[in-house]
Amino acid sequence: MCGDDLLRERGLALSEDDDRGLGEVIARQVDGADVVVDRDPDPVGAALLDHLATVPVMHLHELDVPALLQPRSRAEVARRGDPLVLPARIPESREGVWTVRLETWRPLHPGRLRDNLEAIGGRPGRSRGVFWLPTRPDLVCRWEGAGGQLSLGAHTTWREAGRRPCTTLLVTGVEDEEVEVVAAFEASLLTDSELAAGLESWIGREDGYDPWLGARHDAA
Repeated sequence: MCGDDLLRERGLALSEDDDRGLGEVIARQVDGADVVVDRDPDPVGAALLDHLATVPVMHLHELDVPALLQPRSRAEVARRGDPLVLPARIPESREGVWTVRLETWRPLHPGRLRDNLEAIGGRPGRSRGVFWLPTRPDLVCRWEGAGGQLSLGAHTTWREAGRRPCTTLLVTGVEDEEVEVVAAFEASLLTDSELAAGLESWIGREDGYDPWLGARHDAA
């Protein structure tokens, strides 16, 4: 899950233009799983699954087959993959695996965020959640990273989500880089002076995110 192999490099691509990473696919499977079974756990792998799984992680001999066959509501399954619904529990760091919650009501500066994308989400591990930009104050921006690859996209609007704009990211890493991730995130936030200028000061300014978030008149 932390490697940067592509599906096509493993002979698993579904089409010629399938550029997904293996880590991205595995991470989404873990997100949506009813149960995660670790048949031969190593300490680091077990710690990583504990940090990423939204359901209990079991060893093979612990499986409760009748419980597995119980139907799950579609709403429950959908919530597991919703970037607006992140796990509240953050497991304790162990075996070098850590998770940090990056949360703020401040918008992210488009330029400084671009400079820090790799530092925040381009590392081995997993990152997911939502963020917002002052150039697109109505848009819930989706953040999805795994295996050193990062995907940004338009998720919904804050009005449709019934929330005020905010940024919430969960970043899980397997290297001693937590301090650097937090520093890069904080460096991407709007400063007090930039906030004092108001969101109106961003109207009409290009942010360079159209390839990922769409044209602003489409995204708002």
